[in-house]
Amino acid sequence: MARVNATTNGQGLRLYGGLDLHGLKTVKVFGKRLDPWELIKNATNKRRFGFKDFFREDSNGDLVYPELAKYNLLARHVQKELGIKGAHPWVEVSSSGGTKLIEVNGSRFLNHAGKIYRHRSEWENEQ
Repeated sequence: MARVNATTNGQGLRLYGGLDLHGLKTVKVFGKRLDPWELIKNATNKRRFGFKDFFREDSNGDLVYPELAKYNLLARHVQKELGIKGAHPWVEVSSSGGTKLIEVNGSRFLNHAGKIYRHRSEWENEQ
């Protein structure tokens, strides 16, 4: 027996993947915006490293500190933003639920949901 698949619904409108999507309507969903600074505020895993430790490799080419790999994108942004070249300041890193924070000389950089945010230090605000 031959099998026939319908290409239109009862009103003659085209089906998409065998489904009638014409009756669907958009629905507005209201939610509360999560403040990324609030998400990281209670992080307990704060650690301190030298800035050069983010990119330090062993003789095999593997990262010496593999736990810092998740901060590399943010570290490169910090390096570009602050103009860190020869100087290697101490850096504090922490993360909580996918939100990552790097603190350098009082400036705090946060990566959350693909966006990078910055809080300037008091010293930078005065200049």
